[in-house]
Amino acid sequence: LWPFAATLAAMFALQLSNLGFAPLLPSIQDEFGMSYTQLGLFTGMYGLLAMVLSVPAGMAAKRLGERRVLMAGLLGVAAGSVLLGEAWSAVSAIMFRGVTIVGYRFAFVSVLIAVALTAPPSLRGRTMGVLGATSALASVVGAPLGGLLVGAFGWRDAILGYAAMAVLGAAVFWMFYVQPVDL
Repeated sequence: LWPFAATLAAMFALQLSNLGFAPLLPSIQDEFGMSYTQLGLFTGMYGLLAMVLSVPAGMAAKRLGERRVLMAGLLGVAAGSVLLGEAWSAVSAIMFRGVTIVGYRFAFVSVLIAVALTAPPSLRGRTMGVLGATSALASVVGAPLGGLLVGAFGWRDAILGYAAMAVLGAAVFWMFYVQPVDL
């Protein structure tokens, strides 16, 4: 049960910023004078990178193990978020968002693998539903949290809060996730 719960915690941390950063977008757009096309690329590049990186992420998880790849992915999300918080132009913001998404995609694929491997027998039929509910909860918490953080501290510090959550998620996952043993 602990490895499964740790995987859900990693998913929560991962989705918190990915689904919750929407309230930061107007501030980011304003600061860099982004056109709507640039803002569309900033948000929409997720789909492009997901298509390109999903298979390599799965191959990396198979070769290196889902634990290592998920950890690296969460730390990549944190690094990309920190870099985004230091962006100096629309182009740099888009590039650093790309770093975040690369980390996200590798972590996300590894979360799916880890959940499938660690789901308690009583939850096997509902595992993806539980994972989806965890994602939804991250959105419900992440978006209002982003709104509060951007209102109180500005978008740059708000994105650092999301980076801190990714690091915290990585720490919880590292401490409690045990790779299943093949029987």
